[in-house]
Amino acid sequence: MIIRTILVDDNEQDLNILKLKFTSIKEPIYEVTVFNNPQDENIFKIPADLFVFDIDMPKVTGFDLAKKINELSNTTSVIFCSQHDDLVFESFRLNFNYFIRKSHLDQDFNYAIEKLNHQFINKVKYYLYSSNEVKCKIPLQQIISIEVNHNYCSFYLENSEVLTERKPISVIEKELSSSYFVRIHSSYLINIQFIESLKSNKVILKNGHILSISRSKLKLVNDAYNTFRIER
Repeated sequence: MIIRTILVDDNEQDLNILKLKFTSIKEPIYEVTVFNNPQDENIFKIPADLFVFDIDMPKVTGFDLAKKINELSNTTSVIFCSQHDDLVFESFRLNFNYFIRKSHLDQDFNYAIEKLNHQFINKVKYYLYSSNEVKCKIPLQQIISIEVNHNYCSFYLENSEVLTERKPISVIEKELSSSYFVRIHSSYLINIQFIESLKSNKVILKNGHILSISRSKLKLVNDAYNTFRIER
């Protein structure tokens, strides 16, 4: 299991220490990207499962970044990491998972990671993929869309890989059993998490694909997307 993690701290030394602590964890694997500039526009362009923000940074604080996540209805977890212990009380106004005190880094980090690992492991759901001699579990959060190609279905994954399975899409839809997926027409299932926007009868995915929504599915897709945004 890979947990995509983004660390944001303007203090290079603290940033490197924190990165080392995450990358030294053997299971699950924390895939870490670091930013020392909280104003870097790429922070929110990289898919992530976890954000770790220093709070006291110039111009843009960790609180500002966490508010941005809430505005985007992002599904990622958030950890604040600060040398100002008193800011823990102010952080209660925001939606976050844990607060790590830099003055108690080892203690707080170990506690936070223990809890986070448990949450991530329990949260991940899988699709059991089988084709010829290949059998594997695909995390639902990595499936962007599923397309019918004659008697086969193609799975478009977040890492750009495409897997093909001989199975009716109606059967796959039942096996997914997840509110993350919605049928946009007879030949397509999409993961709501990867919707960039909806325009008229089109859905624009975060990988750049633009797909048509059948007239009969318009209300279903819009309702599912709006519900997802509210709940997240």
